[in-house]
Amino acid sequence: MIGAFYIIVMLVGTGARAILGQTGESAVGETGNLALLLLAEELAGGDVFLAAISAVALATILAVVAGLVIAASGAVAHDLWSNVVRAGRDSEREEVYVAKIAAAVMGVLAIAVSIAGGSGFNVSVLVALAFTIASSVTLPALLFALFWRRFNTTGAVVGMSAGLVASLLLILFSVPVWPGPDSEGSPLGSLALDVPGIFSVPIGFLACWLATLASSEPEAERRFDELYVRAETGYGAEAAEAPAPAEAPRERVAVP
Repeated sequence: MIGAFYIIVMLVGTGARAILGQTGESAVGETGNLALLLLAEELAGGDVFLAAISAVALATILAVVAGLVIAASGAVAHDLWSNVVRAGRDSEREEVYVAKIAAAVMGVLAIAVSIAGGSGFNVSVLVALAFTIASSVTLPALLFALFWRRFNTTGAVVGMSAGLVASLLLILFSVPVWPGPDSEGSPLGSLALDVPGIFSVPIGFLACWLATLASSEPEAERRFDELYVRAETGYGAEAAEAPAPAEAPRERVAVP
């Protein structure tokens, strides 16, 4: 699906250049954010299709943003706050309260980033940067967990941490953040790339591999067999039964 998405983006860009011509190229601007809308208007020959495409784009953006905010705030409240910070000692009300705060903070940060980017920023670059973080953090640990028997928790934690730090630092010094010819002003100079994942993804794989070899967890191979059997057969993945309610303590009656 991701590959098809990028192919469609390429077709939209080349199609807009071919169909709209030089006038359309200047109309979409340097960012190219309006290429799809102007191309739809040209192909359909009216404002109705342009309005429909605009409405679909707006609804899609709202749905994606809402889903991301809910998922991210839930992860912060449940995984980070409840399980790590509070170690399961918090209440459901407290967890919901933390999720609301996390959602508000993430919304403010997203608005601040969009304002800082300005109207001349190509929004499709943000998708590539998000894929850079995901492929540097999640992909190495996921592949090693599925296909390497010795891979353990230490390798996963170190590799994911290294991939996260590397991807964020390289994104900070990349071309989208430092625009201009050859990313003028970037501390990395000529090493600044349009796609930082060229460096950060190998760093994630290398960190997972080295940390696993440097650590010893005998239980890792046994867990690998359990994971393999569960993935192939589904055995052991049944829904856990709800624990029975604790019996109320009986009141002691003093016998005279």
